[in-house]
Amino acid sequence: MRAAYCDHLLHTRIYLSSPTIPHQQNLRVGFSVTKGSFHFTYLFCILTSKLECSFNIAAAEQNRDGRTRRLVHASCGAIRAVYGAQLSPWDEKPYEILPSGKKAYLDEQDVVTFLDPPKELIPLDPGSYNPAAYLWKKIEDILEERRPRLLTLLKPRLISRAWQIAGTRYEDPQLARKCASNLLCSEEKEPSLEFYNCQSSGGPWPIAWMKSFKKAIFHCDNGKTYGRLIGGSPLAQITNTCSPLYFMVVQCGEVMSTEQPCDLAYELGDGHLNLHNYPQGFPIPAKHPYPFYDQVVIYVRHVGPGVSVAQAWQEGKELQQVPRKLCGEILMVKDYAASAGCEQEVIEAEKGSSDEFKNECIMRLSWALVHSRQPEDVHRGMAMLESSIGDTTSPQKLREKLYLLAVGYYRSGDYSKSRELVEECLKIEPDWRQAQSLRKAIEDQIKKDGIIGIGIAATAVGLVAGGIAAALARRN
Repeated sequence: MRAAYCDHLLHTRIYLSSPTIPHQQNLRVGFSVTKGSFHFTYLFCILTSKLECSFNIAAAEQNRDGRTRRLVHASCGAIRAVYGAQLSPWDEKPYEILPSGKKAYLDEQDVVTFLDPPKELIPLDPGSYNPAAYLWKKIEDILEERRPRLLTLLKPRLISRAWQIAGTRYEDPQLARKCASNLLCSEEKEPSLEFYNCQSSGGPWPIAWMKSFKKAIFHCDNGKTYGRLIGGSPLAQITNTCSPLYFMVVQCGEVMSTEQPCDLAYELGDGHLNLHNYPQGFPIPAKHPYPFYDQVVIYVRHVGPGVSVAQAWQEGKELQQVPRKLCGEILMVKDYAASAGCEQEVIEAEKGSSDEFKNECIMRLSWALVHSRQPEDVHRGMAMLESSIGDTTSPQKLREKLYLLAVGYYRSGDYSKSRELVEECLKIEPDWRQAQSLRKAIEDQIKKDGIIGIGIAATAVGLVAGGIAAALARRN
């Protein structure tokens, strides 16, 4: 390896090496920048035979005697520190302790640094690599439970930058097919629910609450996907109850006002959506307040697993109305611990709330648990429901608990028990479409399993018969 120096970059060293790999040339270019007590080492691996480039970032902290103490991050390959020490891809503790005592996780800082690189760095030619692919990989490296920390790390300017970078996803057909949501990617349209925490620059009254809010998306028995915006401010609580902001999720190729590419559109309409079933504890749909009834559409781009960015536009009902953005770009991060929030609600309700409110909190927690992708959560939700059914006197509450219990058994693979519980629901309310839809899904699954079982049995009989025939042939 040989080192070259650039006079116009203070404290900057550039390293070049070009090892040969069979069938292709691999040119590695790296440079490091001293910023405070840190050395940020940037490595580029260019496969010259395919004109591809991957952008890998590493950073090493140095103590006063100049020796490398910790590797901040390395994406791949053997990483050399500024002084040539060989380091492992990850240190024992992938975070830095700040003077305030807080932890700065290094994989999270990779995302921030990529969106807001130090000014001293020479910009890389954007034509040599796909920034969206790199950003997706960096978000994927962050543990699911820590991804919501991006909401506090990324300021509005960086959220806008993430929207711009996400636009380069569509240059790569394979990358463009990736999706940030497991619910939206799944071909199974069974009842499911995902929560997201959202952050934006906010806006003027009456949308100031959009600076920080929640989003829920869920499937309905009509095969369509819907969602709901949930404000967190005291003012938004009135809207949450009286005029809940439901929307329909549709596939969308571009933002109408700018013709920029996107993945999805959340169409709010006037609020009178044809919703026959929605998550337990959600309010009945009603007309949206201004400006949300005036053809508001939220356009979404996937950025990484569980992370999206969006723009909200008020397009207006009148043809001559000029569309306007409601607020700055919105960062949406999946809440992987949504059931934890419901559990906190139950704990708070136990401190002196009414029995009715306690039961509502328990029902919301039960819903979240039986719809979880973790089997242990599903079983826990089923146990909660089974223990509370005996004390339920209201036919409507009993119907809802039986239904959720049926969902739990369905997701656990016990279709016979699930069908039995659904039949009990329909005895209470024969026209309940939600239970009818679940019963059909159960029957389809039982038929599917029966056909597979018959096929396996036929194959086994064929193999046995073939073995007997072969044995008889050998004896003859």
